[in-house]
Amino acid sequence: MSNNTFYNRPFKDYRPYAWYYIEEIQCEEIGLCICDPPLGDTKGITLGFLSLFKDNSLPNAVILVNDNICEVEQKMIQEWEQ
Repeated sequence: MSNNTFYNRPFKDYRPYAWYYIEEIQCEEIGLCICDPPLGDTKGITLGFLSLFKDNSLPNAVILVNDNICEVEQKMIQEWEQ
């Protein structure tokens, strides 16, 4: 694997959800993403990643979620599967 980038970003209110600030991120096609969602009490947590990056994600992209035991992350994954 090459050309990998790690981002550590502050939150932004995108309404109806809050997610990491991405405006300055140059993103092409995403084939693999390690997703560490915001804390469970963050507004609209399950909407953020796919709402912001769906146009950049390859059809068979792999998204790894760091804490799939947590109820909020399980809900997020279930919504993504739909």
